[in-house]
Amino acid sequence: MIRAAPLVEAGGARFFDPANVSDRSFGEKLMEAILQERAFAVLEPDARVRQLTSGGVPRGTFWGEVARSFWLFKSFSVTMATTHLARTSIDATPGKVASFAAMSTLLTVAGAMSIQARQIITGKDPRRMDDLRFWGAAYMQAGGAGLFGDFLQAGLDRNMKGLAITMAGPVFGLAVDVARLAIPDYRKIMDGQPSHYGAEVLRFIRGNLPGSNLWYSRLVTDRAIIDNVQALLDPGFWDSFARIENKAQQEYGQRFWWRPGHEPDRAPVLGTALPR
Repeated sequence: MIRAAPLVEAGGARFFDPANVSDRSFGEKLMEAILQERAFAVLEPDARVRQLTSGGVPRGTFWGEVARSFWLFKSFSVTMATTHLARTSIDATPGKVASFAAMSTLLTVAGAMSIQARQIITGKDPRRMDDLRFWGAAYMQAGGAGLFGDFLQAGLDRNMKGLAITMAGPVFGLAVDVARLAIPDYRKIMDGQPSHYGAEVLRFIRGNLPGSNLWYSRLVTDRAIIDNVQALLDPGFWDSFARIENKAQQEYGQRFWWRPGHEPDRAPVLGTALPR
């Protein structure tokens, strides 16, 4: 029946269209299977995930918006659990253990590649891959929970926020940041003492400026504009960067190939990722 369906021509190529199957019911089932497999390939929240993350509370209500704020940017992990993990635990072939091991291994490798790419595009050399902490972070990254791997190591996320603020959602985190900026240390400012208020304002603008986190332009924007402006506003900027650089060296054996406030003097050393 599928082979008998007429093909659709477009751009000099011919494609199969389930709508052209003679049996409409069979064509709809086939299209449903295609959409389901697409949802596995490119994870997207379905009705089950939306029920879990919103509790069925409608949009526009107070508790509905609170629930959606809490689960914002967290639905990916839930979707992973309701798709691939559920398939592995229910109808895995050839076996559940073998399927889960294969999936975990491949996802961990993908997570490792993601971590190393993020190091390079933030101006650092790759992390050493003979460190168990690296593979633990890669495993967390693979399941869409890379953010929570930061808490296992430092108790703070990559934006220097605690677990409670991060779990409450980005809307609550934004409110906390605004409240913190609304109550600056006026006494230090009036007395002419060193204050980091200007740097905090710039960091807030940078974190909420649309387009500032684009992976292909973020590093150039940070080094060419943000770092230089922050160096003018924050007297302790260079000292804070020295602490960050020392921490990266001590904990991960990393160095910056493009240091803040400087021009790059070399390319990333990819060999730092290999065991010594």
